[in-house]
Amino acid sequence: MGKWINLKTKFLISTSLIIILVLAVTGYIQKETQKELLVGKVLENGRILVESIAMSCANTLLYQELGLIEEGGLLDNFIDELMEKKELHIQYAIIANENNQVIVSNDFKMHGTMLKDIVSLNSFNSDRTIEQVYYDSITKSEVLDISSPLSIAGKRWGTLKVGFSLDFVRPVLYYYYRRIILIGLAAIVLSVITINYIFSRLTGPLISLSGKIKGISSADDFSRIEVKSRDEVGTLTEEFNSFMERLKEARENVHEAQRRMIAQEKFSSLGRLSAGIAHEINNPLDGIKDCVQMLESGVRDEEKRKKYFRMTRDGLKRIEEIVRGLLDFAREHPFDMREVSISDILFSSTELLKYKLREKKINLSVENILTNPVIRTDTAKLQQVLINLLMNSIESLEHKNSGEITLRVYDCRRNEVNFAAIEVQDNGAGIKDEDKDKIFEPFFTTKGPREGTGLGLSISLGIVEAHGGKMEFESEYGNGTLFRVLLPQ
Repeated sequence: MGKWINLKTKFLISTSLIIILVLAVTGYIQKETQKELLVGKVLENGRILVESIAMSCANTLLYQELGLIEEGGLLDNFIDELMEKKELHIQYAIIANENNQVIVSNDFKMHGTMLKDIVSLNSFNSDRTIEQVYYDSITKSEVLDISSPLSIAGKRWGTLKVGFSLDFVRPVLYYYYRRIILIGLAAIVLSVITINYIFSRLTGPLISLSGKIKGISSADDFSRIEVKSRDEVGTLTEEFNSFMERLKEARENVHEAQRRMIAQEKFSSLGRLSAGIAHEINNPLDGIKDCVQMLESGVRDEEKRKKYFRMTRDGLKRIEEIVRGLLDFAREHPFDMREVSISDILFSSTELLKYKLREKKINLSVENILTNPVIRTDTAKLQQVLINLLMNSIESLEHKNSGEITLRVYDCRRNEVNFAAIEVQDNGAGIKDEDKDKIFEPFFTTKGPREGTGLGLSISLGIVEAHGGKMEFESEYGNGTLFRVLLPQ
């Protein structure tokens, strides 16, 4: 997923881009308009000037041809007068004859040269005044070339070419550029201030709503949000408060339903364990009865009396341990995470299943190779998970002659996170492929009526996930099953 950008930032970026785009387009249009006006003014004044000088030059050439005047540098004087008009930014002034050869120029090096560039050729081939704008690669500037034919009554003596530098346009355009940039920056700053103010008014309540939603998921915080405005946001806040109340009620109902389901599954497990537990209690109870009878018969041997008392005490202790373990397993209490020894949980879980394992002739092996023997968990809840998994394994070995169950605890690392892994593996019937996607679904069971609620694995998964852990399984039909519980360390 890409990096998250809040709405205000998106709006600021969008507004700034629109302002920049509008100013860029407006600036370009204004620049071109100003350039056109400035060049147009130069062109208008230059055309009048060039045509008037061209007329004077043509008259001079005509008078010289008629012998009315002698060549006395009049044409040079016209060119010099032109070049003295600094305010016109004249770059060059040239008079060429009818053969395109320079006869007069402000640059003496040009005298006698032939003009063959495209601008000059266009001028010489025109019988009227023409204007051309071109880029001079030598001076690295734009030049407006105005050329007028030196002709009278169809007789042409040559062409007058005057080049006006357009470099003076740049500072004017740069001024407009700077002004547009300053206006743009001011507009962006103003828009940032305005948007910040508007969004602080609009998004403040929305941020409160967002924080409240996060509080629901992380801390079950269902407190109301203060309504500070009578507008759409205020209406949304009111609706959200109503939603929170309904959600709180629904959450309480779900928790109550979960509590009942866990209790129901516990009672189901107790029912499945009851025969074995009764047998485990009857064995020491029968021994106690025998000891009491022997003591009542008046045994006088002090050693035998001590032996009978010791056997009675051991039997009562065994019964006490079984009953305490049973009560601890059956007792309801809120989720209580504590640092506990994994060995104690393994012992208490397997102790309640001893008779079942002996009765079914199943061999249970326990392997605890966990580096840190202490884990943070809810003892009763984890015990419920282990007993459920072990009972499922025992029942899957119902028709197996040599049943094997391995309870294994070890260190595991997944995605840079350390886990305590608890595995329950058997060589029982396994799980069919078509059932693998459904085993964690509530009320799904492959057992017969009254043999299970179908809630065991679903509740176990919920308990493991409440620990922040994961639950996995591997199974091949006919070759056993392995369930793996991963608890974060």
